[in-house]
Amino acid sequence: MKRIYILLIILPIFLLSCAKQDSMNIEILNKAGENFVVLALSLGDYDENYVDAYFGPDSLKTKAKALGLRLDDIKSKAKDNLAKIQILNIKSNSLEYRKNFLINFYQSLLARADFLSGKKTTFDEESKAIYGVVAPHFDSKFYAGILSRLDSILPKGNGTIAQRLADFKKLFIIPEAKVDTVFKTAIAKAHQQTLKFIKMPKGENFKLEFVKGKSWGAYNWFKGNSQSLIQVNTEVPIYIDRPIDLACHEGYPGHHVFHSTIERDYVKKRGWVEFSIYPLFSPMSLVSEGAANAGINIAFEKTVRRKFEKQVLFPLAGIDTTYADKYFKVIELLTELENASTDIARDYLDGKISKEKAKDLLINYKLQTPERADMNIKFYEIYRSYIINYTLGQKMIENYLAKKNSRTEKDRWREYYKLLQRPPLPKDLLTNE
Repeated sequence: MKRIYILLIILPIFLLSCAKQDSMNIEILNKAGENFVVLALSLGDYDENYVDAYFGPDSLKTKAKALGLRLDDIKSKAKDNLAKIQILNIKSNSLEYRKNFLINFYQSLLARADFLSGKKTTFDEESKAIYGVVAPHFDSKFYAGILSRLDSILPKGNGTIAQRLADFKKLFIIPEAKVDTVFKTAIAKAHQQTLKFIKMPKGENFKLEFVKGKSWGAYNWFKGNSQSLIQVNTEVPIYIDRPIDLACHEGYPGHHVFHSTIERDYVKKRGWVEFSIYPLFSPMSLVSEGAANAGINIAFEKTVRRKFEKQVLFPLAGIDTTYADKYFKVIELLTELENASTDIARDYLDGKISKEKAKDLLINYKLQTPERADMNIKFYEIYRSYIINYTLGQKMIENYLAKKNSRTEKDRWREYYKLLQRPPLPKDLLTNE
């Protein structure tokens, strides 16, 4: 009886102590979140590409501007905040999740600030410091096997594989006058597929623009309140397989859905202000780009996609479907060459090959046109090891989802949406590989 009496006294004290500890931790995390936003916005003054999106309080923007921090100040303050949250003893799963994200945000900010300060690192060291992973290396034998298979299915000719591929792909270029119609049709279908399984915030929408003179093929600029601006670069030819890829990757169920979900569930519902800023050079990008690529196959199972393209998009673009099946086989093989972008970027940025050699490799191993190769090199120079997030990110996300044993379409969508609602850190994805 005495033991029960003692427990009745101790238990409320213990619970009160836990509640007080949680309250203190929340206060510290809230402050660390605000400080991260201010420091990230401050770093954006030194790196125009660092802040990809911000939809948080104007007061934090004003504060960052007023402080006018130097790079050394940003790094010093970031280290202080990081030290404070690393020592927190947290029992709550939700708060532990937030703590880990803040740690990774701060660590990646410091890595980018070091780069801007002139610190020299290798491509792999940089990707590990910012995105938490190192991309695998592939040798020429790996690509030679894929190129051999491409050689066997491309129409015969006297030119190189790259030249024959370029000639064949000309049959599938969307005329510029029809690009808008084809894209909007693809977006509408991707939206329809997504809304079957994902509840989007009320009033969500995005604007589509066509631009030129960019180092990327397409970009989602998230504006807040579930609104995005999606830009598509028409400086290089747009082929008939691209509208579905970009509609899904940039829009549904990709970046637009990802950012809208984060804003609704973390910023508006929980008040976690650090999620109101999207630092491009951070672990969030590995998850965001990987999920956006993986989302293409979630939204469009292969047979469904090919049927829609042949029956709807090809006619809209005025493209003959006679060689459509051969084209699709070629495109599938080309995706196996995607790792070449990482390998070439790594060697170029590490100074192992010249710009001319990088261009030559992109033409002969990635089978790009000279114009597209120039665009890729410009991308490497601006975004550096960010390139790993597309192929490696997709593989890690797909491996993660595969372990959920989702047998039906509904199951696959459910697990995919759960991932958007609670984005894993790269280390979580590695644990599940």
